[in-house]
Amino acid sequence: MMRLLWVAVNRETRKGTILGVNPLTIDPKTIKDIPVLETISHGKTIYKR
Repeated sequence: MMRLLWVAVNRETRKGTILGVNPLTIDPKTIKDIPVLETISHGKTIYKR
């Protein structure tokens, strides 16, 4: 089973976050409930669920 990951990346800080849900396809009121699966900074994982 293939799973699509949604990533939000800040180009200035080179920090990225892998989200558990596509924020473009859900109700805007539930965006705050999206689980963060992993945060990467400068190529290193700093948080992983």
